Amino acid sequence: MSWQEYVDNNLIGTNQVSQAAIYGLNGAVWASSAGFKMSQPEVTELIEGFSDSMKVQGTGFHVNGVKYLTLRADDRSIYGKKGSDGVCAVKTTQAVLVGVYKEGIQPGSCTKVVEGLADYLLGVGYPVLTSSHAILLLDGYVPVFVLFVLCDDSMGQRLVCVE
Repeated sequence: MSWQEYVDNNLIGTNQVSQAAIYGLNGAVWASSAGFKMSQPEVTELIEGFSDSMKVQGTGFHVNGVKYLTLRADDRSIYGKKGSDGVCAVKTTQAVLVGVYKEGIQPGSCTKVVEGLADYLLGVGYPVLTSSHAILLLDGYVPVFVLFVLCDDSMGQRLVCVE
């Protein structure tokens, strides 16, 4: 399934998400619904909010030209609201899924869909990164850097070694 099909079928197609997009962690757009385009500063602001929630907690954040009040921000999810509209963004190790809901859609329904797609991607090999640690090991006399990543998946939290 293409990234565009994920947006069209698994997000917009549920009728619980009004607009949606999937962005790579480098800020590149992988797929988006019609009329939805975040500027590069908006994407950067959102991505940085996952690693430093204080960047979006006090000032809010922007999505598709709209400023949202931050309701929740952590290393996996950022939720925002403006009037009866809102946004749910979920970060995986490779991408950020963004879903916007408009008046008439329950916030919990939108977040369930977006979080659910992130969980699905997690289950098929796109784990949600919760933390990472670089460790210097010695292989004989040769230093070797190893990156350990703590992931949440269907089996719970687990430590994965990424060399």
